[in-house]
Amino acid sequence: MSGASITNLIIMGDRAFESNEINLAAEAYKRAIAQGIKEEKEEKEEKEKKEENNIKMSHCYVRLGECCSSNGEILSAKGYFNKSIQAHETYQARMLLGQVTQAKESLENISRGISLMESELNSTFPQSTTPSSPSSPDQDVTSIPLRNLLCQAYCTLADLWMTDLCMEPDAESSAVSSVNSAITHSSSTLPDGLQSRANLRLSQNRGAEAADDMVEVWGRIREGVVAAAETVGMGEKDVQETASPNPITDSALEVSPSSLSAVSNLPGFEFRTQTAKLMLESSCSLLSSNPSSPNVRLLRDATVMVLGSLLSENDEVIETWFLLGVAMQQFGDEEHGELAKGYFGKAKAMLEKNKKDMECEMDEGGFDRDGIGEQIEDIEIQIEDIQDRLEELGGTDDGMEIG
Repeated sequence: MSGASITNLIIMGDRAFESNEINLAAEAYKRAIAQGIKEEKEEKEEKEKKEENNIKMSHCYVRLGECCSSNGEILSAKGYFNKSIQAHETYQARMLLGQVTQAKESLENISRGISLMESELNSTFPQSTTPSSPSSPDQDVTSIPLRNLLCQAYCTLADLWMTDLCMEPDAESSAVSSVNSAITHSSSTLPDGLQSRANLRLSQNRGAEAADDMVEVWGRIREGVVAAAETVGMGEKDVQETASPNPITDSALEVSPSSLSAVSNLPGFEFRTQTAKLMLESSCSLLSSNPSSPNVRLLRDATVMVLGSLLSENDEVIETWFLLGVAMQQFGDEEHGELAKGYFGKAKAMLEKNKKDMECEMDEGGFDRDGIGEQIEDIEIQIEDIQDRLEELGGTDDGMEIG
């Protein structure tokens, strides 16, 4: 095959990968790598050709790593990411390797990825200013995608300092520095840097400032969240005019064409789950320090809508239903309390079903009994927590009949 054939195989792999056809993508990338190795042996004397070939091989290896990672094959993913770096080092491979490693090893890879991104930014946009002070708008617009990636990379680094490396002597100062760098590189529409700073401020017992950050995060994601939440009857009008919508009975609405782009550009499911948690925590903190602040209610309403946007995407995640119960419980009135009971009951029923299914698996044998036993214990703890909340609300354990 010619070099063009490698390119065609990569195109096939990329299309399959983007369509979530992981196995088909992996097969195409493996074929491309095999052809690349063959051509490398046949054309050793062509340095330029070899460099081009290495770039293609690096891309295939990094995508194979992503395929393995999505299938839970972490060791294989690490191997492919390392092979990608050996063929042609890129910040993408370094950042991905940082995600499947831990502590100091993760720090090393993420830091290296950031260094590579900054080098590319400086070489591609040497006169570029930061988005926060755009003296050269055209340059700033073209540099925004890379700057946003840098912002997200620094957020990942900050999270690492607040979790795996939290016991290091310079953990807090390093986290602060990472968050500041994230904010510096962030565009005016990206919520990641602000959310990372809110998380840091909550860890520093600076809840009021964290609430300010989460209000600004809400401003950046509001349009898409509201449009998505409206499809399950949990939009802005529903939340503000009633205690809360009921996704059982409210008819689903279609997203208007004008809102479709905002919905498609929303941060991912995991990010928004964290958004809801931080909104809950910061609104509680703000209530303690400044109960008359309008941001207390704003953040509570926003939390419900963020969780509604999650339900519109996937209504089978137990944590979402549980967090809706927590959000309703925080309002503190009878009407919201009744809704909290329903959401907690729904989460409890789902947990009990999972527990029953796992117990059946243990009875059938052929499974990791110790591992399943630990999962059942975790579920029992969650069920007990929900039951305590239901008793506090004076409710029963009847869950919502949803879907």
